Amino acid sequence: DFVAASALARQFGVKGLYYGPAGVGKTPLLQSAPRPLLVAVEPGMGSMRNAHNLPTADCINDLAKLDDFFKWLMGSYEVRNFDTIGRDSGSYIAELILREELSKKSQSGAKVDGKAAYGETSRRTYKYLFDLYALQHKHVYLTCKQGTATIDGMEMTVPYFPGKDLYSTVPGLYDNICQIGRFIIPGHGEQKAIRCIGNMTTLARNRTGNLAELEPCDLTALFNKCMS
Repeated sequence: DFVAASALARQFGVKGLYYGPAGVGKTPLLQSAPRPLLVAVEPGMGSMRNAHNLPTADCINDLAKLDDFFKWLMGSYEVRNFDTIGRDSGSYIAELILREELSKKSQSGAKVDGKAAYGETSRRTYKYLFDLYALQHKHVYLTCKQGTATIDGMEMTVPYFPGKDLYSTVPGLYDNICQIGRFIIPGHGEQKAIRCIGNMTTLARNRTGNLAELEPCDLTALFNKCMS
């Protein structure tokens, strides 16, 4: 059976990775999304002191709880109560997995090989991110720390992940890769905004082509624009 490609695009929602410097307000921005649910993995929730109406799964520093959450996410009828799944943060999950992998030892008691630990970290992190990407009828708001990487011989501002593999594999998953920060907007001065189109030094893109270079910090409006 054939369906319109546009119908499939709407069926999968808007999947986005959003990065920026510490303290810019990445996590609180989730409150502007339609019917959001936050999965908290990274400690330090001070910016959410007033988020009284944001349901949150407490998986802080606990990969076992995160696994349980994903089982619920993939199989529970209750998931229908939410339109947006936010996760804080993709960078920290990779760091948490890396610490666990580096702490492992072989049967002989020797420390695990560092290269193998990074490889296993990439594999496990990618699975978490892919499962979010594959969700139907859900928007995804994945936050990341901001870092730098050399891409095609140029140093660029990018979402941060430990190791090298995730820099090349993760960006291909998401419709939107956006930088949250403060930018000079003509006629308005310096404003907090979402960069949706990149340049020679900053990684950003949107596959819909519907977004301006800088968009207001309103995820509901941004998602609606992407889906129009």
